[in-house]
Amino acid sequence: MSNMRMNTSNMSDTEILELFENSYNSRIAEPNNIDEPEFEIERLLGSDTVRVFAKLYGMAGSPTVDTYESAENVGGLQISRADKGVLNFRLVPDETRTIGGNEYQVVYDSV
Repeated sequence: MSNMRMNTSNMSDTEILELFENSYNSRIAEPNNIDEPEFEIERLLGSDTVRVFAKLYGMAGSPTVDTYESAENVGGLQISRADKGVLNFRLVPDETRTIGGNEYQVVYDSV
């Protein structure tokens, strides 16, 4: 597989989000007991940055909004497709927000 940066301009949001979800679930959600995260995608105008919002529910055994940043492997992840290349995502700690109760949102930007 190529280490070339993925060109997302000709990929649908659904396609990118599916790749992100698969990577997030195997690399971050499963090791940290995060159940059923919900994802949304946004392409930042005027740049090639892809932003993904992950809505999480703090359940027994999963990280809380205060402990998420120190949980296993949460700092970043990579998506790839053999014919498109790779795209790395990094956690944006300043964008972590409590939604209400034990729900919170974390943000990952492509780099």
